[in-house]
Amino acid sequence: MKKNIVITIFRNFSKTLVNIETIFQVLCKMFVFLFTFFSNDVLISQNNKSSLYKAGIGIGTHISGDGYGGIYDLYGSLYNGKRFFLAGPCVQKRSGSVCGGRLFYAYIVTARDNFTKKENKYADDEGIQLYFFSYLQYINNAPLSFNTVEMEEKLNVRNDAQSINFNKIKLSTAEACAGFGFNLKLAKQLVWSNYIGINIFYHLNYVTGMYEDRLSSGLMLGTSIGFSFFN
Repeated sequence: MKKNIVITIFRNFSKTLVNIETIFQVLCKMFVFLFTFFSNDVLISQNNKSSLYKAGIGIGTHISGDGYGGIYDLYGSLYNGKRFFLAGPCVQKRSGSVCGGRLFYAYIVTARDNFTKKENKYADDEGIQLYFFSYLQYINNAPLSFNTVEMEEKLNVRNDAQSINFNKIKLSTAEACAGFGFNLKLAKQLVWSNYIGINIFYHLNYVTGMYEDRLSSGLMLGTSIGFSFFN
């Protein structure tokens, strides 16, 4: 019951947005800008040899109102002390298989580390980093979560939905998200991250008759553990 209430809150959040399509475009443009800025920074740093990037790996999970339930994130990372970039596959909790991928960019505001050719050092291990982020995600041909299926069956009263087997529906979805988060340094090279944001998602192969809208928005919650390979 509580899970259904949470999902309902996520979905009904979209009712408060005046123009979802405009917000979706803004989030996409924001990500493109941040990604371009990051790419240029990497090139400049490599040319000037002034900023070092630490490679790493991590695992995490996030959930939103997109109908897929919990998603596990496996990723590789690049981090230069003031910004980080994550990329990797997504694994759906329900199906237990890879269902898509995500590109994640973040800009750190507080407690930055100093990775330059001259300094190349971490700051206080117990520092808490505040960051702003944006990501793009694509889910391909994944089933709805069990809670979403149950909710569709209970809330959908449309005549054209009576013959739909929601348990067998598989959707592909494009998603953009922006928000903020905190990095808690458990050790010099080990970081625990928690973040929250507003996402916009669009079901590419939407099934007519679903209670869920083709284009919608909601809250996104996520957490992860990341490890850097190099001191």
